[in-house]
Amino acid sequence: MTGSSNIANAYRRHFGLLPICLISLLAALLACQPAIERNPTTLNGARLAATTTAPIVLGYFPSWSETQLVNSSSQLTAVPAHVTHLFFAFAKPNLRYVKGSYDLSQTGIEVPYNGQTLRTALAIVAQKGIKVILSLGGETYWATPDAYSINYQQIKDLVDDMGFAGIDWDFEPDGSFDQIGSPANVARFIQFINSSRQLMPKSAGYLIACAPSGAGALGGLNNDDPAAKYAYAKRNQITGEPDTYLYSFSDALHSISLFGFSSTGHMIPVFKAAGSNLDIVAFQGYNTGAAKDRTLMFNAYAWYANQYGFRLAAGTHVPNEPWGPYYTYSAQNTAALAEYIRNGGAENRGGKGDGIMIWQVLARTALPADANYTGVTYLNVAAKVLNGATPAAAIAAAFDYQTTPPPGVPGPPTVSSTSVVVNNPIIGTSVSGTLLVLKDGVQLTTLTVSGTSWSYTPTTVGGYSFRIQTSGGTSAASATVTVTAGSGGGCGYAAYDATKSYPTAGTRVYYNQKIYESKWWINPGDVPNPNDPWGAWKYIQDCAGGPPTPGLPPAPTPTSTSVAVGTTITGSATSAGTLLVLISGVQLTTQQLAGTTWSYTPTTAGSYTFKLQTSAGTSAASVAVTVYTPTPPPNPTGCNAPAYDATKAYPTAGTRVVYNGKLFESKWYINPGQVPDQTDTWGPWKFIQICAN
Repeated sequence: MTGSSNIANAYRRHFGLLPICLISLLAALLACQPAIERNPTTLNGARLAATTTAPIVLGYFPSWSETQLVNSSSQLTAVPAHVTHLFFAFAKPNLRYVKGSYDLSQTGIEVPYNGQTLRTALAIVAQKGIKVILSLGGETYWATPDAYSINYQQIKDLVDDMGFAGIDWDFEPDGSFDQIGSPANVARFIQFINSSRQLMPKSAGYLIACAPSGAGALGGLNNDDPAAKYAYAKRNQITGEPDTYLYSFSDALHSISLFGFSSTGHMIPVFKAAGSNLDIVAFQGYNTGAAKDRTLMFNAYAWYANQYGFRLAAGTHVPNEPWGPYYTYSAQNTAALAEYIRNGGAENRGGKGDGIMIWQVLARTALPADANYTGVTYLNVAAKVLNGATPAAAIAAAFDYQTTPPPGVPGPPTVSSTSVVVNNPIIGTSVSGTLLVLKDGVQLTTLTVSGTSWSYTPTTVGGYSFRIQTSGGTSAASATVTVTAGSGGGCGYAAYDATKSYPTAGTRVYYNQKIYESKWWINPGDVPNPNDPWGAWKYIQDCAGGPPTPGLPPAPTPTSTSVAVGTTITGSATSAGTLLVLISGVQLTTQQLAGTTWSYTPTTAGSYTFKLQTSAGTSAASVAVTVYTPTPPPNPTGCNAPAYDATKAYPTAGTRVVYNGKLFESKWYINPGQVPDQTDTWGPWKFIQICAN
């Protein structure tokens, strides 16, 4: 799952080795348990043909993002058929469930409906040939000792009643992989796999999967197999790199750091004791630092897959990863990785049905080069390459998957243009209903459509899409409309136009390297003036982000304009080069950019700008990013919770905070700076209530 913090504790390595006698004794005890008989007939074919060798195309589906099932339509049932497997995330490992009750209240599953409806939704998905696997644990559900009070029979009962194809052990003790290689946790992992396999045998078509750390099959200090091809002692030979870089987790030019994590090698003793009981190993090839060679993790797992017979899914992440230092999975390198896997890699795995996994199918990319990609889109590219397409052909057809709505659900709205200048209307058509306006995937507002046409005028740049909601359900999204600043604009805003009026207060424009905001209705010819505080335009800030000087590179583009001290600023550039970091116009430091994305974490408050320096010269400065020292707001009465603090992390699911007079509850581990947002239903904070004044 996302959020596995290998990096933060990477230097706390553990040197104890699990006694071989403990592994042998545990395996022997489990082997003595009686086999469980069951009828292999399954619900709607969910577990039929479980041994297929078609490439795995697997995505996590977060249950908390599911929508109501209306006329067979929901987020879950809309997943297209190029996805072969879903990890349905997450159930508690210590879930409690009574067979036949369809009561999900003690399972940890967070869908907005009951078990009978979930069973129906899973049956619809199964009819597409998608195998939905119940994922147990994740980052948040291992936080307390009672997580290990596991009732395997009740897990099986839930799997059978709902129609899941099997289970995935997503074991992240204490919310990370830092301690996963300890003897106690290795023994637990072995028991999870072997005990569940006893109750859910391969002969009945059940799938048993796990989602270990990306470095889990490489030899490490804590867990190693000296006889293995990818043993710790062979790290320099394998990578061609010295130990100088062994703990350089932010180094994107080397890969030996994959041997340096505390989690490195944690699956080696697990495979030796339980590998033959696994069907799928979907290793988390993300949150493992910036190491450049992502095939190394696949090859190490492939070495054991050839011995124990399980299939592999190389884990990727919709940009951006939540933990730095980062590795960015793009459409290009995802396609390249899929091609490498299709060809078998260093361990000759071609034709074995290995594939790609992604966290998660509903997430939208933060990578400008992959505009409008979601997890489903990246998986479509991977699926095409795994099944024989060239990377270029797959990327060209990335959006060709079908989203035909079920009967009764309206089709998506249509738009007359896919590119407009900010403050100009987007014109579209749809059936009557409620039009949902989304910017970069997040709902902004709604409009009532009483006929078949509508218009919406965006006031900021970005990617806009639209859905129509009727009594029959909610449509898929329209084509994305890219809203730009237009000719002469800058810093994300349209250029001031002296020939037009500005009827709406709060409209921002770009004029003479500055940003202004209208205070009220403004007539044509009322030019912005920074020295006129009583005028119609309010001066906001200086802005050197307008059109670049011919021949010079464009200014870098930060993704936000205001962050707290200690919060990472991310952004993009048009090419590699040197990123200049300035505070109040004075150069502070530089970074070498190997690609087109960058990040910088400010340690002091101030006004930060960024420039790109290439062989052609130095760009203008970016839009300013205000870095502030946050002052927690006073806690309104009516909600018994502390005020949200943007400088701290919230590691425990269920933590409540007050923000802007509203009560929110954390869904999982939340990083500093992830501000509660009532409109972001897919975000990490769940809106609870408005607090009394």
